[in-house]
Amino acid sequence: MKLQQEYIGDFFAPFVKESPVKIGMKHLESIPLPNGCIFVIGSVELIVMQDDIINSLGQLDLSSYMGVGISGLNTYYGLNMLDSFPYVQENEIPEFE
Repeated sequence: MKLQQEYIGDFFAPFVKESPVKIGMKHLESIPLPNGCIFVIGSVELIVMQDDIINSLGQLDLSSYMGVGISGLNTYYGLNMLDSFPYVQENEIPEFE
């Protein structure tokens, strides 16, 4: 796949150098599920991202760097922003169509 590894600080596991978003997790617990899968629980220990994928509101813009999302084990999607809504205040609930 021609991916390069990159180590950041003293974090044990390598990251994909070409990735604009890098998230380092610490394993906390693994729980066997009735369907034979394992539910893994971890804590976020490190987040590194490029400055140019942060929008003017300080939010991560997932569509700006041609990222992908996954559903299940083998289905991938392109990420596009559809809309942004204001934060909901108790007295200001927006109308949705």
